[in-house]
Amino acid sequence: MSAYTLSDELRTAIESLFSDPAMAYSSLGVEDEPADIYEPDVSTETGIVDRLAKLRGKLESYLVQMAAESAELGCDETTDTLRMQAIGILIALREIQRHVPEIA
Repeated sequence: MSAYTLSDELRTAIESLFSDPAMAYSSLGVEDEPADIYEPDVSTETGIVDRLAKLRGKLESYLVQMAAESAELGCDETTDTLRMQAIGILIALREIQRHVPEIA
């Protein structure tokens, strides 16, 4: 997986949002994690619109998975947490569509 480059501003934001920033860094792939825990990078030989379409599909699959977890667990607290996480994904989907409408 390609390493995610953190700006000082993003590092500061992460450290203020997370009591354990290592959790966020690990999610971004910043920390030294075994490479086999991540999916392989999408080839740069694939066109950018196709790569963004794959990203869009991946983000949508996360939402479907979150909805299934909510239905399975049936707990209001869990559903609220999943809902808040889903808002971030929905915003990312909106921004992808806004910046690259060709993937519709």
